[in-house]
Amino acid sequence: MADELDDRLRDLARDAEPLVVLAGPQAARIRGERRRARRRAAAASVTAALALTVGGWQLLPRLDGTGTRAATPAGTATSVPDPPAGTLPARIEAALLPAASLPYGVKWQWSVVTPLKAAHFLPSCVVEPAAAPEAEADRTYTSQLTSALAQYRLLAFADTTTAVAQAGALLTRMRAACGISAPSSPDTPSSSDTPLRFSGASKSLPGVTAWVESQGRYVAVLLVTVQDDPQVQFEGTGIAKCIDTSLHRLTSGAPATETLATGSGGARTSDNC
Repeated sequence: MADELDDRLRDLARDAEPLVVLAGPQAARIRGERRRARRRAAAASVTAALALTVGGWQLLPRLDGTGTRAATPAGTATSVPDPPAGTLPARIEAALLPAASLPYGVKWQWSVVTPLKAAHFLPSCVVEPAAAPEAEADRTYTSQLTSALAQYRLLAFADTTTAVAQAGALLTRMRAACGISAPSSPDTPSSSDTPLRFSGASKSLPGVTAWVESQGRYVAVLLVTVQDDPQVQFEGTGIAKCIDTSLHRLTSGAPATETLATGSGGARTSDNC
């Protein structure tokens, strides 16, 4: 019985031999390279996952020892910085006179003309300085109850000496072109650095009055035209003080509603100027 079983097993082995093909050296190398490729791919996946985890952790806001978010180091912010609020054109624009500060403000009811319409309301005797300013701004006003028209202009030059010279040049040109005249005053500058302060009426253009003043590197020019009342007087209206306050804001950097000292020791605000 055992001999028959052994013979049967040997017969089965002989029948199975043709079905078994042993792999040669080339096939073995191919299988080895495939295993190594799979290992490298697995290792690369693990490395990438680790890098993403570490990178994400670094992007999270960090907390200091008190449990609050730590400040971002200087120079690492990527947002675009806001433009500086104190640029020269912006400061000059902010120092322009409000409508309420013009002569007879309550009586004449001045209003500011929009920049788009200002070209249609040019006052008489508008002249340019001999040298171009570094920055300038202007504002045009009309009276609601009269024919009065006004323009206030602020100009910035390189320094005080240049500003005084250009204020004098403006006054000279206004005298020649518009007949602006006034008696000599103690405010006429005695040196190249002494501020110039002048006001006068036109002899050739009825109803035109001009104010020219320098302070520091800045020059202010106000022109008022009142065609229906050429003989109107502006003394005591406070406009000269408002021009001075406007220039003071530029030279000192004071806000538009600064507090000014009074002769009695009290204080008042310059809101109207």
